[in-house]
Amino acid sequence: MEEAGTYADRDAPLEHRKTYWFPHSLGEIVSALINAGLRIDHLHEFPFSTYQFLPFTEKRADGKVYLTKHDGSIPLLFSIKATRPA
Repeated sequence: MEEAGTYADRDAPLEHRKTYWFPHSLGEIVSALINAGLRIDHLHEFPFSTYQFLPFTEKRADGKVYLTKHDGSIPLLFSIKATRPA
């Protein structure tokens, strides 16, 4: 995909504009952490994103991006904390 700017500044001038995306499922990510010997301390899901990456999303007044016409039950962002056991 070729885009102008970055997620932090959509108007930033870029010499190289090609972006490669590598989607990984939540299961893939959690399994990789567990297989690396880490303990999952918490996993939180959020019904919003900080980046408008889909055409059927809308940025709201709070600055967060949500799915258009949806009840918020589909997570668009997650946070995970994993630690190495002592």
